[in-house]
Amino acid sequence: DVDGVRFIGIPWRGAATNAVLQRVVEDMPLLEWHNVHYTVLVTHVGIEGIIPDVPGCLKMSELAPLRQYVNYIATGHLHKPFEIDDWIHNPGAIENCDFQEEQHRKDGKGVFVVDVAEDGSSVVEKHCIPGRPFHSVEFNVDTFSVPSELSNGLQQQLKREREHWDNLGKQPVIRVRLRGNLAFDRSL
Repeated sequence: DVDGVRFIGIPWRGAATNAVLQRVVEDMPLLEWHNVHYTVLVTHVGIEGIIPDVPGCLKMSELAPLRQYVNYIATGHLHKPFEIDDWIHNPGAIENCDFQEEQHRKDGKGVFVVDVAEDGSSVVEKHCIPGRPFHSVEFNVDTFSVPSELSNGLQQQLKREREHWDNLGKQPVIRVRLRGNLAFDRSL
């Protein structure tokens, strides 16, 4: 407890997360609540349905029994930012872990700042933090007969592509996919 705000943490427990959560629900009435006016649950869980086909996420029905005790749930695990019922908040990972996550940048990855008053009211404000830009380049290798031509051709294409990128003053992460069949020995 910090100045009347109670923090409860549940780390990532994989398949056992729901069992741990149920134990927390059972223990909530046993806690002393005097001088606590706001409760935050910090947990590394995803919420089912936010990103399709991601296993190991909790259902809203599994979190519902906490509603009477918890004012704010801070989640993680999923790198897509979302808010549910002004109760569950996930800011999304600021930095992408893979190229698929770039699609979530438009949703505003960042952090939530929560100001809690002594009467238990709160103001939640989202602050977007731009991560490094991610770009993909497709490069066809079929037409190059020696490695030096391929290298020069790739460098030229990257220079052309770079002119269209807005990198926000940050070093971007670039994925280069080589397509086609090499006309020379691969060991070169």
